Amino acid sequence: MDKKEKKGGVAVKKFFKKNLYYILLIVSLLAIGTIVTLALVLGDKKPQEPGLPSGGGETKMIAPISGEYTIAKDYRSDKLLWFATIKTHKTHLGIDFAAENGTPVVAVLDGKVEDVDTNNLLYGCIVVIKHSDSLTTLYKSLNNVTVQKGDSVKAGDKIGEVSASMGIEKDMGPHLHFEVKVNDKLVDPNDYLTLSSDK
Repeated sequence: MDKKEKKGGVAVKKFFKKNLYYILLIVSLLAIGTIVTLALVLGDKKPQEPGLPSGGGETKMIAPISGEYTIAKDYRSDKLLWFATIKTHKTHLGIDFAAENGTPVVAVLDGKVEDVDTNNLLYGCIVVIKHSDSLTTLYKSLNNVTVQKGDSVKAGDKIGEVSASMGIEKDMGPHLHFEVKVNDKLVDPNDYLTLSSDK
């Protein structure tokens, strides 16, 4: 190696050593700029999971109550709510439809009854209806259930009646606790239901 090459190598080393702080700063700024640009371009778009029904279009559900009702407690996954009967705070992953005892409860979409549990002390009588590979609805606090496991139902078919059988929400009186699951995860039923504003 001649002196010129050695001198050039030493000069490069000196340059990097002297400017290392600035080089790292520039690389960091470029990385941050790339991340910010990607965040702005992609926004809050989440990739659609295969088989995940959207909240719109053909998966819109009718109201699960055939008659007068009020929303007693809405879906809240982001806030703890007080449950007086069990004296604790917890999220509320369904919608409570308050109605007169005996008000008909109906299937919100066509489907097949996947399960009927008439002996659940915490949730009262429960009916579970599977509508597709990924979409299931759960109806809790029922009485006089009219379906059995394996039955096919159409949207609007009566499956039971409103009652006050849900142990952990006993203080609320007669109501239907309604839940929606997509890919076995509880989701906000409001994204799927078509509810009349005059109820």
